[in-house]
Amino acid sequence: MHPIEMFFSEHHPLSQFVKADFSGSEAGHTKAFLVAAGAFAEADGVTVHTGFSTYMLDTLMGGAVMGILQKVQPIATVGLAISHMRRPHVG
Repeated sequence: MHPIEMFFSEHHPLSQFVKADFSGSEAGHTKAFLVAAGAFAEADGVTVHTGFSTYMLDTLMGGAVMGILQKVQPIATVGLAISHMRRPHVG
């Protein structure tokens, strides 16, 4: 089991809104299929809140780091800045 699967479990605060499948993740490579609830869609119904794409990037990069640690332990993102060229679309 890849460490990301242990940390992103039903105990994770966002797991009630995001269903994640990390099948195929190994060592420093994280693969994910994420399905987000409608709560992340903007009022226009076409775009997704930019916080969701930030969350996805943070989760995937953190998973890659956890996969190469010698000892499984929690990690934290100290700083992450993302400049969006446009809002992500639903779907």
